[in-house]
Amino acid sequence: LAGDPNYYTKDYLIRFNTKAGSPKIKLTPEILSFDQVSPDSVAKKEFTVVNSGDAILEITKIEFAADKVFTLIDANKKEYKPGDLVLFEPPINVKQNESAKFTVRFEPKDPHKKQGTINVITNDPTPKAGELPILANAKVPCMQLEPSASVNFGGVKLGAPTPREIRIKNCGGADLVVDKIEFGDAGNSD
Repeated sequence: LAGDPNYYTKDYLIRFNTKAGSPKIKLTPEILSFDQVSPDSVAKKEFTVVNSGDAILEITKIEFAADKVFTLIDANKKEYKPGDLVLFEPPINVKQNESAKFTVRFEPKDPHKKQGTINVITNDPTPKAGELPILANAKVPCMQLEPSASVNFGGVKLGAPTPREIRIKNCGGADLVVDKIEFGDAGNSD
């Protein structure tokens, strides 16, 4: 090689194969959870669409399937009810390590559990990567009395104190607040 006059002037072809970058959606939080919200009250929660990939993430559509007490609100304050067509033309472009924020409003008419799903449709090739479950009023208190049947005092002399224990237990997932206890007439004529 040292004696070859073309050694220093020879062309070499080197091929590099590279992988194209791709967007990667990440939703925070992973579950949009509303604690107990009283009927006729309003609660709002934000969720963020983060691009953790290495190409622009394009949000083209959101599928919003939920109970009718939820409302989706985009960054421009436009509101959507479940089942509405939520298209973004042009798409919302989220650069690498940046995000887009959305809000969900919850306005329950009763204290019962409500739920739904938001599916953010993007150019992320990962299936179901944009699914966000919504859960509300799932952590509710539950009251359980022990004993569960009526309390029998048996034969008691008139005026003789006869205590019986009744326990109130919380069988739910949220704090149970007892703010009043009333004793009523059970229909006895005595």
